[in-house]
Amino acid sequence: MAFDIHQIPAMVGVLGFLVFIHELGHFLAAKYFKVKVETFAIGFGPRLFGLVCGGTDYCVRMLPLGGYVKMAGEYPQDGVTGDPAELFSKPRWQRFIIALAGPAMNIVMAVLLLTGAYSMGAEVEGFGNQPTKVGSVSDDSPAAKAGIQRGDVVTEFDGLQSPTWERTITRTMLNAGHRVNATVQRGGQTMQLTITPEAAGTERNGWIGWGPDEKQFVTELEPTMPAAKAGLKLGDEVQAVDNVPLYSMEQLINYLQKSKEAPVNLTVKRGSEDVTLQVQPVLDSSAGATRYRIGARFAGPKVKVALPLGEAWARSVEENKKNTMLLGEVLGGLFKGRVSYRQMSGPLGIMKMTGEAAQAGATPLTSVAASLSLNLGLFNLLPFPILDGGMILFLLIEGIRRKDISLQVKERIYQAAALVLVAFALLITSSDLLKMWHR
Repeated sequence: MAFDIHQIPAMVGVLGFLVFIHELGHFLAAKYFKVKVETFAIGFGPRLFGLVCGGTDYCVRMLPLGGYVKMAGEYPQDGVTGDPAELFSKPRWQRFIIALAGPAMNIVMAVLLLTGAYSMGAEVEGFGNQPTKVGSVSDDSPAAKAGIQRGDVVTEFDGLQSPTWERTITRTMLNAGHRVNATVQRGGQTMQLTITPEAAGTERNGWIGWGPDEKQFVTELEPTMPAAKAGLKLGDEVQAVDNVPLYSMEQLINYLQKSKEAPVNLTVKRGSEDVTLQVQPVLDSSAGATRYRIGARFAGPKVKVALPLGEAWARSVEENKKNTMLLGEVLGGLFKGRVSYRQMSGPLGIMKMTGEAAQAGATPLTSVAASLSLNLGLFNLLPFPILDGGMILFLLIEGIRRKDISLQVKERIYQAAALVLVAFALLITSSDLLKMWHR
């Protein structure tokens, strides 16, 4: 993940917008219930500029990674006076709605943004919603060791019945080093297999070494590397290497490690013409690992989904439901130790993602913004002090007890929670730096 300063504006713009939407939810709910709002800030740290109006400081602060709405009497250290305009002077149900309003705005915005993306024409992986029919199996991979063969149809995977490739890939990523049960149909036979995904890359995502059966097209070329020099072009359909049919990028990578520096013949389809190119692999470490490379990447075709508004809304709602379940699986896996924290992205990872999406166009950027908005809303609903979900949890406990938790206890809890969040942020940022270093 190389650092690119040009990706910063896209990240700041997208995060700034999503933070604004989040804090606007809190602000509007607070104003509705006549709570005094002292500050509406985008960013943290020293104040850069702003406007004080109606007793509220609307401002932008130096660090753009977040924001906040500061309400009178919001935290124990504020010194609650009992003023009717203070947050803690309001009934618990009103405070509940104020806390919920921020995450709710982000979740609604995620649905709206993805609806817009599908209306404009979002590009999705062509095989994502297709059944898990195996098109390629890498040599010595977990799939090969388990007995998976090309043409097998996976009818059950880790408890999922008739899984699509999208769901199979997700479950694979979340199960690095853990055995997964699978049911496979081969011809008229049904077989029960056990596969153990390997932890791969700096993210430690689970990897099995299989792929779908689909055409492969050149999507990236490095100008100074052998593939480009040999005449390979973007959009070429890659068909074979040394007359061995190719079904995935992984298959080519494995083949090159075996053939080493020996020249290879790539057969590609360019328009209606079949072209054979001789390419000399080189031993290279610029991609984070020392291996034989030709400087090209290829992938299956993407499908453009442009839907009428009603269908786009329904698809967006369904996609956000799936992404919500995925986040739940990731967090559950973290808690159980089945998922590595390296599979999460911090500020640098978000910067890379938004920067690349911005370069790809408005629709990809809208899709990424929708994903970030959903994650921001759901993350803030976690029952952890300082987060909105922590306040909601306190309110539920107090409602059951019919008695407020003492301000001293809350203050101690908030202080401990702040330290934990800072430590977690540093851990995720260090993970981003590690990925940057190794890519």
